[in-house]
Amino acid sequence: MTGYLCRSSTLGLRHLVEDDLADVQSWMAGAGREPWQYGSADLGLDELTAALTMAAEVPWLDFFAFDKPDGSLVAMGGWQPDQQWDGVLVFADVLVAPEARSAAVGLHTLLLLVEHAFSHPEIHKVVGHVAAANAAIIAVAERVGFRLEGTLRRHLRTPEGWFDVLSYGLLREEIPPGRDDRAGRRAGAGMNAPPSAALESDHEFFRALYERYADPIERYATRLLGSPHDAEEVAQDVFLQGWCALDRLRESPAPWLYVVARNLAIDRRRRDSRCDLTPPDSQCIECVQVAAAPDAFDADVLQPLVDGLPLRQHQILLLRYGLGLRSCDVGRVLGCSAAAVRQNEHRALERIRGRVGGRASGPLGAPA
Repeated sequence: MTGYLCRSSTLGLRHLVEDDLADVQSWMAGAGREPWQYGSADLGLDELTAALTMAAEVPWLDFFAFDKPDGSLVAMGGWQPDQQWDGVLVFADVLVAPEARSAAVGLHTLLLLVEHAFSHPEIHKVVGHVAAANAAIIAVAERVGFRLEGTLRRHLRTPEGWFDVLSYGLLREEIPPGRDDRAGRRAGAGMNAPPSAALESDHEFFRALYERYADPIERYATRLLGSPHDAEEVAQDVFLQGWCALDRLRESPAPWLYVVARNLAIDRRRRDSRCDLTPPDSQCIECVQVAAAPDAFDADVLQPLVDGLPLRQHQILLLRYGLGLRSCDVGRVLGCSAAAVRQNEHRALERIRGRVGGRASGPLGAPA
């Protein structure tokens, strides 16, 4: 696909075309929605086609597609003109393909929409409305530079009742330094044009961070929650918060990410009393077996012993042997000293040894 209007290191923005509509319609059930606004009714293919036709006739009404570097469509967004004021655009929903959902995609679509909007000299402000309960999108908007301008009280009706909607705005002069450098990134520049160095640096760091830690964080959340679906949502929230704390992440990413994941998982467990801590996976059990009970060759025998440990000791074994964190990093995750981690780890292993009649067998199978 060619004709990109602007792009980041991970996405390219172009006009939505009729060939895209079948994919977009399949996303409308809501599984891929990142509601910048506050949701819209599901539309059929004929209605989407009519909307696209209208966009070709109405000034400043437009819909955009977002492609990965390989040209595959992963998201759709748009804007419309403010009905009262000139030079103001109102952002609409962003829809993301379910298989492409990640902490970064919704963020990158918003960044590209802002960049493309302000590439037009006559546009001086962009506006978006978001449900007050949508903390993740609010965090992304504020990271981009949007400012809260007011509250529309009891403005959104859902099956659960009426909710407040927050109105956010961003002026051209409020774009953070380094995010308005669009030289070589407009029409005709293609996917190989150099983006803003400052923003690209953030993107590259965040993408590398996500690629390295997304799966381990999701596995950790799954072990804490017992639900892969809940764990996926927790992992997304972790990285959305991470984007808003890049400076802290650059200093020490792993402990920060695991602390946030643990806190979010605990919050979910408090909301759902049915969600129990799940046992470590087979890899963790095998490592504990080598360290504590070399004679207990059957993991089915050892696993109930690990399950029966006090919660703090259970979590320490999970972080140390299941995820390979150092004692100091485990301490930062759990809010205790490295010495306390080692002490609890020793007690847990001794407890397992005592129950199975095993003995120590050299160095433990986790980093110090």
